[in-house]
Amino acid sequence: MCKGAEVILIQQVCRLPECRGIFHICRSCYRGQRYCSPLCRALARLRQKKAANIRHGRTPVGRLDRNDRQRAWRQRQKVRTFGSPQKTVMYHGSMFFFLVAVSVCHRFLSRRAAVSDKKPMAHRHCCVICGRVGRFVNPFYIERRHSP
Repeated sequence: MCKGAEVILIQQVCRLPECRGIFHICRSCYRGQRYCSPLCRALARLRQKKAANIRHGRTPVGRLDRNDRQRAWRQRQKVRTFGSPQKTVMYHGSMFFFLVAVSVCHRFLSRRAAVSDKKPMAHRHCCVICGRVGRFVNPFYIERRHSP
């Protein structure tokens, strides 16, 4: 492809419910991307893992795994306490999820403000991967699947 030629871009909508941002990608870079940024992809993957862990925990095998983990944890606590009546434990497991969600929402709101403040620049868009500029956008791109 010529360097001076503009490319036809594919218009995609980010699948993360909080973002739902529109992004453009050229056909040569398109590999089935569903999220506009690595941050959105990481947050969606975190949710997928959490849902899978919950589904596994509801099965009989998952319950047995949880029983084994709890038994091992209680054994470790018996060794560590040395007779202290109370032990305060702080848990920060959900803090990462909260910070990512806040940053995604903040990025989405700042993007909306930036888009409303900008004047249109001859309707030019660029690929989020390689940065190629294109004036024409195909919003109806259908991914072709190879059938066996």
